[in-house]
Amino acid sequence: MTDFPLLTLHPLSDARHRWVALLIEAPLPSDAATLSAASLHWLDELGLRKALGPLPIILPVMPAAGLTVDAALLAGEGTRLLRPRLDANEAVANAELAALATQLKGSANLALLLEVNHAATQLPANVQGCISPTADAGTHPVGGKGPHVALRIDQVAQASAARAAGWSWLGGNYAQEQSAAAKPNSGRTVMLKLLSQITLDADDADIEKTLKQDPNLSFQLIKLVNSAGLASRAQITSFRQAIATLGRRQLQRWLQLLLYAQQGDGPANPLLPVAAWRAGLMEALATSLGHDSGGQDSAFMVGMFSRLDLLFSQPLADVLGPLGLEARITDVLVNRSGPFAPMLALVEATEGILSRAPEASSALHAAQQALGIDNLAWAKAQGKAMQWALQICREL
Repeated sequence: MTDFPLLTLHPLSDARHRWVALLIEAPLPSDAATLSAASLHWLDELGLRKALGPLPIILPVMPAAGLTVDAALLAGEGTRLLRPRLDANEAVANAELAALATQLKGSANLALLLEVNHAATQLPANVQGCISPTADAGTHPVGGKGPHVALRIDQVAQASAARAAGWSWLGGNYAQEQSAAAKPNSGRTVMLKLLSQITLDADDADIEKTLKQDPNLSFQLIKLVNSAGLASRAQITSFRQAIATLGRRQLQRWLQLLLYAQQGDGPANPLLPVAAWRAGLMEALATSLGHDSGGQDSAFMVGMFSRLDLLFSQPLADVLGPLGLEARITDVLVNRSGPFAPMLALVEATEGILSRAPEASSALHAAQQALGIDNLAWAKAQGKAMQWALQICREL
């Protein structure tokens, strides 16, 4: 479909670093009356309307005379939060917005969010919450029962200030600031050794020996193998049997995820959903571009390992050195070269689009053109990756 818009998906996090909503950035349709149908089409094309379940989705809207809300937008579990391209003060006197808000009054899963800035003093009637498009910690929510959303939160200090000011959902790259990452621990050292052994095709006996060095990791493996999706008919009598039941490919992916998830008590590691999203998106792009299964696995690994520098507080070259990875993986991660480099460039450009800076938009368009992927294929890749990342974050 040539007229499909360039969409980008952006998860929003709560105070415990859990993804709690999905924001869609997109150019608005030239004919505002088609908004409802267009929004449904986007969700269906991305496979998100059913997959997200109760997770709220924030959609852009431009109130216009005669705009009505398609009843189909009300279907499904999740809340649809409509984000008019008006700030709160403009909206108070906007007749079209007032008419739209009246339509939504009493709806169980369709509501309005308005943008606010320093000058905002109130929200119009029937508006549920607000969204701040800047990272200015001096801006506070101005009413409504919420949610209250702050964007462009790219530093841990900004995240703390925004939450203290009353913003409940945050969007931005603060999880990728060095101080947000978890500190290295002995469990991760064992995981890296296991990943190296799998890459170098070590014997099961050697892998089992390494696994036994970490009781918690051993427990987690047995728990995984006995889960509903992997339960075998025979009882697990050894770690070697558990490894064989899971399979090396699944063991490898599980370990990659646990590198980020292993944090003990307290809030989730904010890097876990970032790594899962990047890995799923790289794999989806490789699939869309026709790579074979080996290429898809390598692309997945590139995405998963692309933030190990933050996790270990070391240069990527030092972290990856002992793993014995193939050259096309290390080339893109260390030197930004090789066949997967354009994919990673597109993934990274997407993460910067919330800034609304002209250079961010230019970088996204340039990365998309360099990769040669159209808008619809790119949107579907994001939808597939988002579903997978959400599933992983719920399970780990």
